[in-house]
Amino acid sequence: MLALLLALAVPAQGAWLEQGTAALFDLEFDKARAVCEGRIREAPTDPSGALCRAAATWWQAATEPVEGRVDAALEKRFFADVDAAFKLAKKGSGAQAHVMAGLALGLRAQWHQDRGEKGKAKSYGKKAAKRLKKALKLDPRASDAHFGLGVLDLEEGTYALRTAMGYGRLTSDAAAFFLLRVLILERKDYEAALPVLERLRGRYPRSLMLKFLEAVALHRVGRWDESRALLSGLLQDPAVRAEFLGPKQPRIVCGFYQERCLERETLLGAIEWTSREIETWHPKGLWRSVLLFYRGLAYGLAGDHDLAARDLRAVERHPELSPMSWAADTCASGICRRQTVLELMKELYGLQP
Repeated sequence: MLALLLALAVPAQGAWLEQGTAALFDLEFDKARAVCEGRIREAPTDPSGALCRAAATWWQAATEPVEGRVDAALEKRFFADVDAAFKLAKKGSGAQAHVMAGLALGLRAQWHQDRGEKGKAKSYGKKAAKRLKKALKLDPRASDAHFGLGVLDLEEGTYALRTAMGYGRLTSDAAAFFLLRVLILERKDYEAALPVLERLRGRYPRSLMLKFLEAVALHRVGRWDESRALLSGLLQDPAVRAEFLGPKQPRIVCGFYQERCLERETLLGAIEWTSREIETWHPKGLWRSVLLFYRGLAYGLAGDHDLAARDLRAVERHPELSPMSWAADTCASGICRRQTVLELMKELYGLQP
């Protein structure tokens, strides 16, 4: 998740940053990298372009909901960009140079942390914190440094993130998004998360990931009609429906939660949510099939294979649902275990980065 946030944290010099940020929230990684590359060509001595491209690559890997080894070419690209950003930042001076160097080191620390390389993660994290604290010492108004420090210290970082969200010149949206991660994933405080989500949705209304996440939050706080309106709206507009049901679908649904998407607590929440929708509103057509598909997968992953098979066999055979229909048939014909679902996602959506 840090990759997206660091991508949002690069200096706002022109429309390129806004375009790149919008592409990341839309899960358009190649488009985001192309925007970053334009910045590199425009300002080759500015670390922001390389940091932006490294962050886009990290976010592509980080929102991968299918377990597996990261592609070697993707990893090589990431390290080349993050190292280039750090070297360029080191050539600068003043608080902003330390902020950029700290963000580059922090991004590398997160990459190692995600791969279980705790020693390297701790080492780079300490170096990043040192740079960011130095930035604040040089300029107490360098509120963007609070963002990096808040990311590095998940337990104690909420105040720092709120400071960056309110006062950060470069990292306001980044801090808001990472604050969501703390509030939702760590504290399960969906009520507190909703104002932050509404702020981001207002800035990035096209993002289906943010729209889906807000629908989840609304349901968790009992605002079911609003949640239903957001979700069912994903299928009303043909263009939005095609995007939601296409290759982005696993990332829209699981990209924010990542590995927690398949944990029992999340699965039971999905069963409760889809069951309420099916049994209260009796939806028909595509929306009913989408709900049955996800409830069936959740039942199977939670261990109730009879209910999983019942739901998955009821998924409508429709051209727009062809990948889901095929997956439903495959899963319903056997035991829908975790590895089965992961393999299906790989085959259906080509999710290996």
